[in-house]
Amino acid sequence: MNEKHLRIGFVAPEFVTSKQYGGLGTYLYKTCSYLKKIGHNPVVIIIGDKNESLNYNGIEVHTVSKKMEPSFWIANALLLFTLNTSLRIYFKSKRINQRLKLLNKQDKFDIVQYSNAQFLSLKAPSEIKSVLRLSQYYREYFKYIYSDSNSWKNIQKKIIEHIIYRKHKGHIIGPSKTINKMVEDKTGIAVKHVASPYISKPIEEIPQNDEENIIFYFGTYSFSKGSDLLIKVIPRILDKYPEWRFVSAGRDTPLRRPYSYGFLNHAFKKRFKQTFTQKLEQSLNKFGDRVLIQKKIPYSKVVSLLQKSKIVVLPSRIDNSPNTLTEALSLNKIVVVAESSSLDELVTHGENGFIFKN
Repeated sequence: MNEKHLRIGFVAPEFVTSKQYGGLGTYLYKTCSYLKKIGHNPVVIIIGDKNESLNYNGIEVHTVSKKMEPSFWIANALLLFTLNTSLRIYFKSKRINQRLKLLNKQDKFDIVQYSNAQFLSLKAPSEIKSVLRLSQYYREYFKYIYSDSNSWKNIQKKIIEHIIYRKHKGHIIGPSKTINKMVEDKTGIAVKHVASPYISKPIEEIPQNDEENIIFYFGTYSFSKGSDLLIKVIPRILDKYPEWRFVSAGRDTPLRRPYSYGFLNHAFKKRFKQTFTQKLEQSLNKFGDRVLIQKKIPYSKVVSLLQKSKIVVLPSRIDNSPNTLTEALSLNKIVVVAESSSLDELVTHGENGFIFKN
């Protein structure tokens, strides 16, 4: 019997073709590449700067412009901008799903997977089979982004998030047992655990002789990712162990509490605002060439640095199932992660890594 080849849609805010992308974009690229390899037809629909369609390494990618149409501004003005957040989510979801329906009319999808990031499935068409994959749980995530969770903007997001969960009830999946349980406990809606698999390479296939005494961090620099812990802890480690080096790479973000300049930022229009890499560089300045801090770099260079490193530190306070962890484990690296962060689900303390108190 011939195996059916599926046309699978992926609706998400980013892909590796985006100007800025993180773990979600990388996960989608790896997933789509594998599906393509075994004969299926993955199609990616994302938000971007302009409407365009392209082929990226054999993967069909469609970008929908993030520019808001006149009807959005008219509705906003009529409502005195009180529902700006909700309207942005509604119009963005409507636009990307219009593209999805057009593509489905041209060639029907067997199934579509939505990421819950940015609430793009709010206007998901009922006639197309779909599942919702949890990338995060906003109600929990607000605790780690220096944002007032009870602000009107965030209240709107929390309401829309739960509307979406009810809309997809019975068709929600998640790679993190930790996040899944949070959602189930708060909403009473079941989430099916679907782990993000990784294949650990045999020891003999890994160039062990190329390893150096490097502690490596890669991923977004942010409070939720525990980057402030790197600022505090890595200087102590390098002081104590002079034979070790520290290397990091990833997307930078603004640094706020506890390393802010308070009233000076307001007085001088945030002229004193810093980023995580700037503060990290300051804390490690005395170690000279034993430290290499980089912002966004090509994926191929990340892999090269990962292969050279002996230890990978991923101090996320809360996460999902990041590529950083599965890639490090696939190369049999020693990883250091926080408990109850989702990352500890794949780590056995003292065997393939170490778990510290979150």
